[in-house]
Amino acid sequence: MTGDTYRLHVEADTVQLVQDLWNLVENALRYATGDVTLRAERRSDTAELHVEDEGPGFPEGFLAVAFESSPAPTAAVPRRAPA
Repeated sequence: MTGDTYRLHVEADTVQLVQDLWNLVENALRYATGDVTLRAERRSDTAELHVEDEGPGFPEGFLAVAFESSPAPTAAVPRRAPA
């Protein structure tokens, strides 16, 4: 751990935040060709979480919709457990 240490208070949907962060970290660990870095930054009255790696990256346009809410799974659209 490097840099200044400080506390960040985040008000968020805890379940969704953990799921989003886990998905990003899992993707980075799966596809990275080197180190994976997790970083949190204070930006005025918000916090930014960063997951950085040297993998191939997401397809163009994916990040624009990556964190939009999706409907709950139904029988027609089952969710798969991570491999």
